[in-house]
Amino acid sequence: MKKLTFITLILIWITSTADGQSIVGRWKRTAMILEKTDGKTDDLQKTMEGVFPCMSQIEYVFESNGTQTMKIPKDCNKIPSETASWKMNGSLLDIQQDMDGKKISTSYQLTFNGPQMTMTHEYTAQEQSMSSKRIIVKYQRL
Repeated sequence: MKKLTFITLILIWITSTADGQSIVGRWKRTAMILEKTDGKTDDLQKTMEGVFPCMSQIEYVFESNGTQTMKIPKDCNKIPSETASWKMNGSLLDIQQDMDGKKISTSYQLTFNGPQMTMTHEYTAQEQSMSSKRIIVKYQRL
């Protein structure tokens, strides 16, 4: 009976992470590709780094308690440090944060390829009024 309980707990843990990997840890964002409904794409990460070169040094920390924080370099003081909460359901990642007094929740499909993590959000019909189809955010594990 103990062996069955242990195996069940292991299976629950494995299925709670996408591809058997965990989001928990420190990450560096490497790309934020916005795909528009007309098929054009923009890498918003490169655009932001052009304005704030220090953006490339920001660490995104996903803690096991469901908190996501940012470690911002001192020379990047114009970038606000934000905290969010997250939870996984299979390979679906839900992130919730406060923005202008409102709780904003966004769901991403999460995939891993070795030390890379990709988060993909498909915009709803209401969100597509911004002419955006999806956003693909890529991270590298630190």
